[in-house]
Amino acid sequence: MAKKKRGNNEGSITYRKDKKIWEARVTIGYNDNGTQKRKSIYGKTRQEVATKMNTLLNDVQKGIIINSEITVSDWYDEYLSKYKKNIVKKTSYMNYMQWGINYIKPMLGHYKLAELTPHIVQNFINQLIEKELSTGTIHLIFTLLKSSLRNAVNNDMINKNPAAYIKTPEIITKVSNVLEPEQQIRFLEVAKNAKYGDIFILMLCTGMRIGETIALKWDDINFTNEELYVKRTINLVKDLENPNAKWRKEYGTPKTKSSERTIPLQSTAIRLLKEVKSKQEENIKNLGNAYENENLVFPNDLGKLLTQSHMNQRFAAICKKADISGLHPHCFRHTFATRGFENGVEILVMKELLGHKNLQETADLYTHVMANKKINEMRKLEGTVAY
Repeated sequence: MAKKKRGNNEGSITYRKDKKIWEARVTIGYNDNGTQKRKSIYGKTRQEVATKMNTLLNDVQKGIIINSEITVSDWYDEYLSKYKKNIVKKTSYMNYMQWGINYIKPMLGHYKLAELTPHIVQNFINQLIEKELSTGTIHLIFTLLKSSLRNAVNNDMINKNPAAYIKTPEIITKVSNVLEPEQQIRFLEVAKNAKYGDIFILMLCTGMRIGETIALKWDDINFTNEELYVKRTINLVKDLENPNAKWRKEYGTPKTKSSERTIPLQSTAIRLLKEVKSKQEENIKNLGNAYENENLVFPNDLGKLLTQSHMNQRFAAICKKADISGLHPHCFRHTFATRGFENGVEILVMKELLGHKNLQETADLYTHVMANKKINEMRKLEGTVAY
């Protein structure tokens, strides 16, 4: 019997005696030099292979040509380089690179894009959970992976996004501990006489982030109007694509657009800043040309930028002396919000002071002190029900 002649883009089905399976070879496109790009499909029966082949041929006819060779690792690098690098902040791009290095490439990188299935992606998420990453970090990593695969679909590299319907853990917002009133008193007593302690006192007065505080310049302080302008932060950055690159300090914009804000200053903060300025002017006078004046409010002794890691060490030293444990400098934002809640500051006002992007962020900070507030408020209702 004469072998049936097939038309363009059709495939041929043969039985592989060596492997005892059926195989179909399908033309899915052409290389730059005009040679055919072929894909093999395997199955236990001829009908199984024929069904798979017809599905693939249908995709080819629709223009959905699968690039079966590119790996998840290679595509992730290309996706970041072409679609993220020039539109996100350096710190965000560094996070994306780091997630790729630590998680996506080791667990998924060896798969070809066309091999990814929802089951494989779901298993990846489960592994992240087993590594005890925070739910917020897992969500961010998954969102980035899903976006990269959606982009691969848009570029006709895969038929559909295998991450489209994956179950991820519910995000649990962890609120940092806050300084209790008696702890705050002890902390302030030590900080008053500690090197760089004035930085933490100002953070308690304003709710500023540590990076925003050490990036402050005197031009950002308006003593006449008694207000402070948050315009920048300090980032520690490194070119992760260059193995010889070193970490460096760099000014950056605040976390979000809403983080660029004006903060009215309490009298305590005004007095503190005037004392800091007076001491700094005396230091500049004594050091002369040895002082590199960048107009920073809180520089090191020679006028240079401080680092957040250095401030973390100073904070730990003050906490140890004040007999306080389990805290991080970021707790000052939550302490500031807590004191505001306790003293009746409206949540919308607090949102603006903290520079939150949405009201939910502020509400999450207020929620953790609601329990004691509820108890006190319920006591006001004592005797209102006669029984």
